[in-house]
Amino acid sequence: MTQELYPLSNAAHVPMLGRQGVLARILTRIGKATGDHLSVVGAPYIGKTTLLRHLATTVGPDSGGYLAGVFLDLRHNTPTSDQDFRQRMLVEVRASLAAAGNEAVDLIDLHVGADDLPEHLSGLFDYLSDSGRLLIVMDGLDHVLRSPTISRNLWDYLREIGLKSSCTFVTGTRGRIRELCNNRDSLASEFWNIFADPIVELGPFEEQERDDVLKPLAAHAGEMESSARKEIMNWTGGHPALLALLCHTIAEKIKPQAGLNGATVNEIGTRISNGHYTLVQHLWDECPVELHGEFHALATNEAGAGSIPPDRVHFGAQRGFITPSKKPKLNCRFIEQMALRHGREAVVLKRLFSTETQYAQQMQRVLELRLGQVTGGDQKLRGNVARAIQELPAGPVETLNWIRLISRRALELIWAVELDDGKRPPAWAEAWKHEGNDGQKVMDRHQGAFPKPDGKQCAALRDITGGYGNLPIVARHVTRATYVLVEHVKSAGDLGQHLADELSRGYAVSVCLSCIELFARLAGELPAEVSVKQ
Repeated sequence: MTQELYPLSNAAHVPMLGRQGVLARILTRIGKATGDHLSVVGAPYIGKTTLLRHLATTVGPDSGGYLAGVFLDLRHNTPTSDQDFRQRMLVEVRASLAAAGNEAVDLIDLHVGADDLPEHLSGLFDYLSDSGRLLIVMDGLDHVLRSPTISRNLWDYLREIGLKSSCTFVTGTRGRIRELCNNRDSLASEFWNIFADPIVELGPFEEQERDDVLKPLAAHAGEMESSARKEIMNWTGGHPALLALLCHTIAEKIKPQAGLNGATVNEIGTRISNGHYTLVQHLWDECPVELHGEFHALATNEAGAGSIPPDRVHFGAQRGFITPSKKPKLNCRFIEQMALRHGREAVVLKRLFSTETQYAQQMQRVLELRLGQVTGGDQKLRGNVARAIQELPAGPVETLNWIRLISRRALELIWAVELDDGKRPPAWAEAWKHEGNDGQKVMDRHQGAFPKPDGKQCAALRDITGGYGNLPIVARHVTRATYVLVEHVKSAGDLGQHLADELSRGYAVSVCLSCIELFARLAGELPAEVSVKQ
């Protein structure tokens, strides 16, 4: 059946084609007496999951003395705590040992208490040390590394497991592990030091494995001309997902044993390209906008096409989009067609924003367009924001003079609906009274008449929108996010009075954007009939 040929990314388990070379290298490294812990790195849709799932099912007593391979899919239902991770690991280890018929499965208690789980899992690996080892494949580790609720304790614990003779780790991520971990405390764990260099970097299919990749299509088509093989690679650059998409579509369009030539491949490739297929669009959108313009230069043979920075050359080459050389060339017709259609947009943007002066000039137009998108709102506040934007060419000081007026007007509008005739509502005192000392401090700060200085008014706004997280929200209309913008705009305006010589137009632009978003939030949060003395 043609739908079984080259199943697309929504298939539960995609059979591995090619990759025999990289698989052999991995098996050699993990098959040593003390197997290397390996990090497999590759772009999205490049085939990491397919390779790693195949690896987990391949290892056994004849491949490095492994009792079984354990596949942890961390992309889906990602663990959100150390306990969740250990529990998932225990469940998958038990399933793999059961499938391998290993007696150690009887030692595993899936209902062990949370306090005993770490020792229970560690004890299992101690027991296995006398009989063999397990390969623990952790695919999609990126998602766990980004979680703010996973602690360093987990990584230190996994290091202890990894140092046992019964465990070898292989991870799959989109980048180097240390670059992905956004928790400083977790990054300090020595777990990351157990992974051996070099990393296994997965890219497009290598030239020597392409015949193997095309075998299923050749069996379906019958005679496959060399021109067909060539055009398939010209269209895809050897990118696994693009190749699967093209070959799958070809198998659906041609009759069994009808033969396949280059002209037919080109016809089908053009249809896919013209149809703006989701996968092609996604891969294009994933590329940096600068690379869009550089792809366009390559596609049109424009001057400067050979000056692509090394990091972006590497980005494109690892996906099969361009050839990694001093003079890169486009290697993927799907991306070439996207560059011809949409790359000009990036070229225009780069020219518009090529210098700091041009950036400030063009951003003024962008800010004016954004302000025009906001409907309703207080007209005086809108006018103040518009004047701040108009003053950008004159310099940051002139712009910031209007910023202070914007924060002051915003506070006037807020208190017109949050106060009772200029006084604090009784609900404030009642809510703070139940918060003990913290609430009492708030009351002390704002005793008597409502404060007039903008800084103290911002403090009051902070308190009625939740304080530092320990106060009830008593604001009637204004949200916490709006308070943050008011505080930011007010602080930015104050800074302009004292550090004018240190400010740039780019700084002023960023503050103007915050002012527009503040205006937009107030237009949405405050009643339309709010009235403030002009």
